[in-house]
Amino acid sequence: MTVLGAALLWFGWFGFNAGSALGANGLAANAFVTTQAAAAAAAVTWVVAEWIHHGKPTVLGGASGCVAGLVAITPAAGFVTPLAAIIIGAVGGVICYLAVAVLKERLGYDDALDAFGVHGIGGTWGAIATGLFATMDVNPAGADGLFYGDTHLLFAQVVSILVAYAFAIIGSVILYCLVKSVMKVRADETEEIAGLDIVEHGERGYASSMTIGSPLLSAIEIRMRCSPIRSCVQMAVNKGECKMSLTKIEIITRSTKLEELKNALNKIGVLGMTVSQVFGCGLQKGHTEVYRGKAYDINLVPKIKLETVVCEVPVEKVIETAQRAVRTGSPGDGKIFVYPLADAVRIRTGDRGDKAVMDTGEEQKV
Repeated sequence: MTVLGAALLWFGWFGFNAGSALGANGLAANAFVTTQAAAAAAAVTWVVAEWIHHGKPTVLGGASGCVAGLVAITPAAGFVTPLAAIIIGAVGGVICYLAVAVLKERLGYDDALDAFGVHGIGGTWGAIATGLFATMDVNPAGADGLFYGDTHLLFAQVVSILVAYAFAIIGSVILYCLVKSVMKVRADETEEIAGLDIVEHGERGYASSMTIGSPLLSAIEIRMRCSPIRSCVQMAVNKGECKMSLTKIEIITRSTKLEELKNALNKIGVLGMTVSQVFGCGLQKGHTEVYRGKAYDINLVPKIKLETVVCEVPVEKVIETAQRAVRTGSPGDGKIFVYPLADAVRIRTGDRGDKAVMDTGEEQKV
């Protein structure tokens, strides 16, 4: 779906840029070619930058790169040569990738769609590049850029960028303050994890409850190996000197409490766990909450289910720790279920019982 959407956008952009010539002429043809060249170059350089930075190229990166190239070439499409368009697109792909993958992470701003990284940074580069590469040989109604012996256009482009940034920032702040004065402008953490499709519309917009960007990237097994806790009891078990009973503990609670719960269990020596996302409700079913002035009834709500098997850590200690980590005092805190286990088998080695669930120190990262 992402590739299909990017392809439709790429195709439509020809009408956007070439159509700006308001005629089927040489200028329209040049804008058509420069648009294609820049988008293709940016797609390649974005993927290469991603490959170098993360070790793997992605299809999503290619799609994002082509959009970055389209954005970057738009100010210049009717004023630059095809060769200049390739340079503009290639540079645009790299700087937009760095804005999305590096700058956003360092500054910590919230931009789920990377509008600033792709459109803001890409558009800024495109405006500057117009002041560098524009030539009257392509469009006599335009002006020559810096690389063709004139500095006036580059100066005008920089001034226009500053004015556009000032207008956008001041206007956005004013609108933000106006909207904030009458309603909530940011969903809280619980609503974000649940998904605004559920909170706002009462329906699921996706076939799967597991979406990229969620704290639960998929149904995952989490092996907590960062804890230095390693008791003498565990060492004895590894040597086969004793055998302990196995108990499975299942904790169903709010998705927002996952990190607190994991960290709390890790501190008491519970190092292995499996986490999945589920939907459900208990006594809070039918409980009414108000969001943006509208009351709605809770039915099935997103939860996380954490499962772990313990042998050396006392069951009561696990229960008490989990309760402290997830309790809010409101309906929906969840449940803890405890089951005795007859046996467990480690598939790789064939170890059974307590040896199957203990970290021997020989396990490699899954």
